[in-house]
Amino acid sequence: MADRFYDLIIVGYGPVGSVAANLAGHYGLDTAVIEETASVYHLPRAAHFDNEIMRLFRRLGLADEIAPAVRPATGIDFVNAAGRRLFRFFERAGLDLRKRARGFWFYQPDLERFLRAGVQRFPHVDVHLATRVETISQSDERAETTARDLSTDRVSAFRGRYLIACDGAHSLTRDSIGATLEDYAFDQFWLVVDIFLKHTVKLPEITQQICDPSRPAIYVRSAGQHRRWEFMLMPGETAKEMERPQRVWELLSPWITPEDAEVVRAVVYSFHSLAARRWRDRRIFIAGDAAHQMPPFLGQGMCSGIRDVANLAWKLQLVVKGLARDSILDTYQTERRPHVLKVMEKSIELGHIIQ
Repeated sequence: MADRFYDLIIVGYGPVGSVAANLAGHYGLDTAVIEETASVYHLPRAAHFDNEIMRLFRRLGLADEIAPAVRPATGIDFVNAAGRRLFRFFERAGLDLRKRARGFWFYQPDLERFLRAGVQRFPHVDVHLATRVETISQSDERAETTARDLSTDRVSAFRGRYLIACDGAHSLTRDSIGATLEDYAFDQFWLVVDIFLKHTVKLPEITQQICDPSRPAIYVRSAGQHRRWEFMLMPGETAKEMERPQRVWELLSPWITPEDAEVVRAVVYSFHSLAARRWRDRRIFIAGDAAHQMPPFLGQGMCSGIRDVANLAWKLQLVVKGLARDSILDTYQTERRPHVLKVMEKSIELGHIIQ
């Protein structure tokens, strides 16, 4: 591992990192991917991507492969506490749902497996799982990481022309380049509950934003047997209290019972709105949650991360192949950050409506 010099090193192999790896393979970049975990994370997190992301998947030859993991979005209803529709975010009529739907719901572990399978098409992309990055550095000529193989305890050096860090909200890489976060003052705790249906249950066929003054909530009509509810914590409520199975089923009781479904996750999350002030330091770039975090109300968190690496990958391949100057890479932040901030602003605005 230590003897090969790569065009690109990718740190992190979640959905954003796996798309970055597919793009690197597509553009012919010799690439090393380093991921601390040994397999796909087994629980769902993100749940939506839009038609722009599907067009990217189609261009990468992945659209048919991921089809079993996704369900076309047919709209989002905003309803009051009684379930009466206040308005619909977009109409479901007239869509060629497989090819031209405006968005797609998905079960993240399945989607990630399909994305990683896509990377296996490219012999010039090396994937190192169960390998933890310990240091990150750079010089005028290269970026470098040292990483420990967690199965053998061997430490190796990975060297390349550039490095993209898709290493999440607690990014080691972001810290290593001194990229501080700017806080856009939206912090709210929500309980996220993921379930699998045991049998057919009469539930809304369209995702709902439930504008209930006593407790705002979200219902997601996901792919397959997966469904999700999100419940806003009210003043005085604690994560420990809300995550108790009895309390979870009390909240789900208007829709389902333990006889209908299995709870696979019930966790309180803090929804943040943060963006790094700097996304590039010479040969090192941050993307996805390492660069920005936003509330989920528009379903654009993962989408924004994928847009990051899509913006960066084609520029990197031009530079690596000698077809553009390194300065083109400065456009990554100037193009992506304003777009992320605008999407974050709209997501916060929508969150205020729901809350």
